[in-house]
Amino acid sequence: MCCPVQRGLGAVSHGSRAAVGLALVGALLLGAGCSRGGGSPALHGTPARELTSAEADTVAWAEEILLSRCMSRKGLRYEATKPLASASTEIDFPYVVDDPDRARTHGYGLADQRAIRQAKDSSVNQRQLLSLTADQRASYVGTLLGAGPDVLRAKIPTGQVITRSKNGCLADAHRQLYGDVATWFQANAVASNLRPVIGKRVREDRGYPAAVSAWSACMGQLGHPVRHPDEARQQAISAYEADPVAGSAREKELATAESRCARQTDLAAVTTRLDQEYGDEVRAKYQRELSVRRELRWSALTRARQITRQG
Repeated sequence: MCCPVQRGLGAVSHGSRAAVGLALVGALLLGAGCSRGGGSPALHGTPARELTSAEADTVAWAEEILLSRCMSRKGLRYEATKPLASASTEIDFPYVVDDPDRARTHGYGLADQRAIRQAKDSSVNQRQLLSLTADQRASYVGTLLGAGPDVLRAKIPTGQVITRSKNGCLADAHRQLYGDVATWFQANAVASNLRPVIGKRVREDRGYPAAVSAWSACMGQLGHPVRHPDEARQQAISAYEADPVAGSAREKELATAESRCARQTDLAAVTTRLDQEYGDEVRAKYQRELSVRRELRWSALTRARQITRQG
């Protein structure tokens, strides 16, 4: 399972499935470890490859188990939570929805995303965290995610520098899964933040505005006067937040029109081509980090299988 990728240009990291609940903890964990990369040079003599969704979920589940064990050793409770399947369309359609069947069924995936948020909000970890005092909560989060000045730093492709504590249960879990925490953090931080760079280059290409303009004209002819796919999505979000039932119908109507116009105009073809071209260039630039992450996750799979069998 991949974490949702937003259409905007901000950096979005794939991350741990840890279901702590509070926004701060959730945001920090989202940068921690989930993605489709692989492990060390070989697993049973097989060259490292990208993990399947099921294999990635095994690694994520193992991380949860390790977090639970570590917190238990510290005298704190943390309930390991199996990864939640995400039906988000964002990862599949970073520029424009171009699948009419998907659009009619899921719209922009707002209901699916809401269900996932509600499951996390009602989790044991969330309820426990909310029951703590401010000081207790700070101590709990510090134990889980690490605290103090001893941090890892990584410069991501957007130019930002992100940090992660070298201590705490999350670092301990990553150490057991990936070995060298610093190497894992650097490789994963870079590899998980390529999408904003690729998206920015696509949107800056001279062929993109013309394709969007033609798409916008098509949307107007269908009774949806919007200038950009992001505007259509925002209308859907506003309608859904105001009334989930009526908003869901509006969401699917907008997404279906969006996909129809994406195919009738050049927008779907242009964004697909540009995303591939610029994606290849960006991935080539960061080939080393991508290779390291793939190898680390591949070797982590063996350890994860052992951990999940033990429970």
